[in-house]
Amino acid sequence: MDKLKLAREKAGLTAAQLAKKVGMNAAAYRRYERGEVSPKLDLCKAIANALDMRLGELFDDDYNPPAEVDLVGRARPGQTIYIKIVVDEEG
Repeated sequence: MDKLKLAREKAGLTAAQLAKKVGMNAAAYRRYERGEVSPKLDLCKAIANALDMRLGELFDDDYNPPAEVDLVGRARPGQTIYIKIVVDEEG
């Protein structure tokens, strides 16, 4: 899974560091990166969360992020909403 390895490297983590973040053995994690085995859904979620990515973004080759997100009605009065904005090279 080249995508998994690239995402980990982009996050500045070693395989051992990411494995520790998701609570697994580094050697077992490396088997996922090499594509020898596929992680179960709960582990996929943990890896995506550790890399601050969406599950589909990390594991789905056809993933296309939404152009916009409607936040109306998703927050309660007094609730703080944190929004992460990522700007690519094109601005």
